[in-house]
Amino acid sequence: MDYAVGGSAEISTNLLGTVVKEMPYFLIVACIIAILVLVLTTTSFFEPVILLTTLAISIFLNMGSNIILGDVSVITFATSAILQLALSMDYSIFLMHAFREERRKCFDDRTAMVRAIPKTLSTVCASALTTVGGFIALVFMQFGIGADLGLVLAKGVLMSMLTVLFLQPCLMLFTSKTTAKLEHPVNLPKFQKSAEVAIKGRKPMLAIALIALIPMIYCGLSISYSYMKMDKDKSELSEVQQVVEVMGNSILICAPNDKGKVHLDFIDDLKKIDNVNVVSSIYALAPEDMAEDLSYAIRMLSYINNSPLKAYANQGYVLYTIMIETESESVEEGILLDSVRGTLKKYFGDKYYITGMAQAVNDLSVVTPKDFALVSAISAIIIFIILMLSIRSAKYSLALMGVVEFGIFINLALNFIMAVPVNFMAYIIISSVQMGATVDYAILLATKFKRNMATMPVKQACYKAAKDSTLSILTSATILGALCLAVCAITTNAIISQVTLLIGRGAIISAILILFVLPSLLIAITRKPPTNNDIFTKIRAKIATKKGKNDKQCAVVAQETVGETIDISDSQVNENNDKINE
Repeated sequence: MDYAVGGSAEISTNLLGTVVKEMPYFLIVACIIAILVLVLTTTSFFEPVILLTTLAISIFLNMGSNIILGDVSVITFATSAILQLALSMDYSIFLMHAFREERRKCFDDRTAMVRAIPKTLSTVCASALTTVGGFIALVFMQFGIGADLGLVLAKGVLMSMLTVLFLQPCLMLFTSKTTAKLEHPVNLPKFQKSAEVAIKGRKPMLAIALIALIPMIYCGLSISYSYMKMDKDKSELSEVQQVVEVMGNSILICAPNDKGKVHLDFIDDLKKIDNVNVVSSIYALAPEDMAEDLSYAIRMLSYINNSPLKAYANQGYVLYTIMIETESESVEEGILLDSVRGTLKKYFGDKYYITGMAQAVNDLSVVTPKDFALVSAISAIIIFIILMLSIRSAKYSLALMGVVEFGIFINLALNFIMAVPVNFMAYIIISSVQMGATVDYAILLATKFKRNMATMPVKQACYKAAKDSTLSILTSATILGALCLAVCAITTNAIISQVTLLIGRGAIISAILILFVLPSLLIAITRKPPTNNDIFTKIRAKIATKKGKNDKQCAVVAQETVGETIDISDSQVNENNDKINE
């Protein structure tokens, strides 16, 4: 017998079943993509095993500790493990690359790790805390799933940070011999050309970004939303399933049990509304000449326990079920709902209750813009405070946030340009997830830039920072982007599909902006240092040369510092010693 079941309970059950069925495929695809990218960007076949082991332990710790929350939503269960892996992969990569750099300077693994951890600590902690800040902002949503997803992901990112800083160094040192045996050549570019393009073309790139800023913000704020769409493709539904889905899109009303004639007139007006198919209630079923007596009988039956009529009339209210024939979330549905609410107000004033799929869409359409504005504002404030504490510069913090926020609006604007509605959950989540996930890249580049400025001119410092950061940024962004886009292609759930699509696409957009727009912005807002002809700059370099144990090596360092050969007499040095000391 051909049958179908509809309604919110059926939707929830199917969603859970689909997620449980697809979860193993998500994890397998995630591992394959991460391994392929890491093998191409690491120097040993065993290094990806170390990274994935570290993060797998943190994911299991996070999933197990969810017991303290009592329960988590299906969407959180489906996306948290994948997002945690993708969001925290860069922490492991940053530590691995820092260790590799220090290993070239010394031949002892332990010493290299002792020097690599402090270099990574500030970047990883700042990155993790900004990501956590973005997720904590979700807790302030009116829609309950925000707090659920925000707490789980915030907890997961903290666990990933702790395992990377405390467990991964141990694994790397204990398996150093195995890692050395499985080393393989890596033919990766030095990324000098891309850094040169970013520095030499900084003015046109910054100009293009500024020109595109307002249009992208306008498009990003003008997108349309979807609310109740759970399936990516409905073309495979049978005829019976399609009918049940339409019938499931009903309106439920509890109206006061006034005089019977009022209810009869109310039913007549409801039936006149376009696309209203069936109006069902105890008054619709009874003969019209019994309406007044029925009103009195209903009031009497409310005092009788276990009366079967209590399902239709109870506590002074009458239940109405209105079957409608409109497509869910369509313009026609909105017009119909307004007409029904207007009819209710005409007969019952404000003394009624209304719910159902159509009303839920209406409620969410009111809540979503407020939630998005609230989440964006709170996440921006939290992330700005954390950036200020880590970078200790308001202008650099604003620059980093501005570039990533620009990437978020470009990401959303693409949906507006392609006329594809964005699921309201994906819309709210992307503001905090993309900011938290990709601000790590900006922090890494900005930290290297500030460190390089101690010994280099601004342009050279920014060029070296961009060149040295590109591999880490591209590795992390490739894993995050490819992983999320693969899950988007596999899943049959519309919400998971859009969340992963926006995050994956956003990671790629943010990486491009950080590698090519952020350097130009950093140079533009950095105060120019003294010129190379400044006598005091040359004198400091000369003193560094004279005091060094290895005069030749210190002379090279001094020459790099001021950008030209140092040629100052000793008398000039002695003459200005007092001024230099002061």
